[in-house]
Amino acid sequence: MLKMTENDLKEIFALFSSPTDYELTNMIYNPSQKLFYGNEDLNEEYSLTQDKKEFAEDSLRAILYYLVKHGFEIRKGNEILDMKFIKELFI
Repeated sequence: MLKMTENDLKEIFALFSSPTDYELTNMIYNPSQKLFYGNEDLNEEYSLTQDKKEFAEDSLRAILYYLVKHGFEIRKGNEILDMKFIKELFI
């Protein structure tokens, strides 16, 4: 079972709410940046202004990136999926 810490949830939220490659590469994992995932306040409210399809795509992008970054493999049946495409999901 995968246990999520508060820090894990902060990272996932930052990935979800920062869809650009620039934010991913230069801000989410840089402690000196405002968008650094460790700065997220999970008790704040967050409003969505996107349709359900965009929400689903952003959620999937964030979770897949988080899992691969932390060394998880994604399988479909007995086949391990090549996840190199994930970084391309950030615009």
